[in-house]
Amino acid sequence: MMKFKLLGMLLAMFCMQNAFSQAKTISGTVSDTGGMPLPGVSVIVLGTTNGASTDFDGNFSLKNVNIGDQITVSYVGMATKTLTVGNQNTLKITLEESLEALEAIVVVGYGKQSRATVTGAVSTVDAEEMSALPVTNAESALQGGRAPGITVVNGGVPGSSPVVLIRGLGTFGNNSPLYVIDGVIVGNLSGISPNDIENVSILKDASTTAIYGARGSNGVVLVTTKKGKSGKSQLSFNTYTGGFNKTRNVTTP
Repeated sequence: MMKFKLLGMLLAMFCMQNAFSQAKTISGTVSDTGGMPLPGVSVIVLGTTNGASTDFDGNFSLKNVNIGDQITVSYVGMATKTLTVGNQNTLKITLEESLEALEAIVVVGYGKQSRATVTGAVSTVDAEEMSALPVTNAESALQGGRAPGITVVNGGVPGSSPVVLIRGLGTFGNNSPLYVIDGVIVGNLSGISPNDIENVSILKDASTTAIYGARGSNGVVLVTTKKGKSGKSQLSFNTYTGGFNKTRNVTTP
């Protein structure tokens, strides 16, 4: 009799472990304190590139989420909220206004403006968000819903830079945005480490990219690098490694 009880307990524990380890899909809505839905809200699993953005009605759907994962919900002008995933599959999230976020400085063209005074379509990603991801290039740090309206497609060639699309395909030719690092126009962000970036501003509409003329027709990615600060010296180190394996040989005639 004791053997059957012990076997039953082990089976129950095994089933519970499987239930907790299974990934699931979470859906929900995001609104402000007045009940108005918020479109373009970033919903991201903390420490991963798994994320989504809310649609026009404030709805979102996030796949491959495990119980115990933490989800960050962020929106321009709103205080970021962090939630822990439980047994629920549907979430109703309310964000509150943040005066600190409205006072943030945004790089626009050749100058800077307060977030509250910017009327164009601008998305920003700061150093704290980028450092939370285990990525080796700056373009990959923009994926996962961190910058609404931005699509990052990984290249198929080992070592190649990802392709960044702002608001989808704009032409049948070159769809790459214009990259500007500290006021200097560059071809891509492959030559700069994500750890050296203070913040990234993505200019997405005509009013914010007009200063760059035709070169800014596919959008503009403005990068501000870190500067020296007074105080004690700090040293940090991290490293990543990876590899590529071919799945099969392709013979050509």
